[in-house]
Amino acid sequence: MAAARTLFPPRGVVARQSTDTVAAESPEAQAALEMIRARACVTLGRYRREMRRG
Repeated sequence: MAAARTLFPPRGVVARQSTDTVAAESPEAQAALEMIRARACVTLGRYRREMRRG
């Protein structure tokens, strides 16, 4: 007789630095993508502040 299995739904997913990667074929493209990603939030924040000011 097979044992009964109890399944629990996941609580959520957390992106960690070790799994938060971007793949690119060349080191230059990899560096560019990482820079864009790192600066995107800062740039978007500035844009939103400027839009609120009118």
